Amino acid sequence: MERVSLSPEATKRATIIGAITHVMFVAGAWIGLSAAVLLFVVALSSPDESELIAQEGYGLDAATGTLLAVLAVVVGLGMQVGAVLLSGRWLKLGGFRAPWGTTWSALGISIAIDLLLSNVLTVVNFITSDIESPLVGIISVVVSLGVVAAVGGFIWRWMATVFRAPAPTIEPVPTS
Repeated sequence: MERVSLSPEATKRATIIGAITHVMFVAGAWIGLSAAVLLFVVALSSPDESELIAQEGYGLDAATGTLLAVLAVVVGLGMQVGAVLLSGRWLKLGGFRAPWGTTWSALGISIAIDLLLSNVLTVVNFITSDIESPLVGIISVVVSLGVVAAVGGFIWRWMATVFRAPAPTIEPVPTS
């Protein structure tokens, strides 16, 4: 079945929505997972270890660390839910045929690709971690965010193309 082409404006809109949504979703995951790990470490630490953490200059006792970690998990999950809702709403406002189908399918594909890309970016960050320049760290973060945005833009555009409307069928004119 043939499908109607996306207009250049729709293609651009899907790409931008995907880039923003994907960066927001990945940032929420990073914040939430980091906080969950901190929460787990604080939960497993003994009172003596908690005092040692505070004495080392981190300034967190177990209660404060737990509260901050729980808040960060809530913020991370909120960013992820917000990203999904924004994507669906923006695509709907943009007149896309299946905004929620586009959002959920793009999100599923992007998560699978993110698992692969995170390994590559981790290796790159590990290699550059020996360079003691703040500029290298900043460049590493910017490149990582750029890759995440590019992946999101590409996948959302692809899924918007997959879910576009079918082309109208033209009935053959009968010859008599």
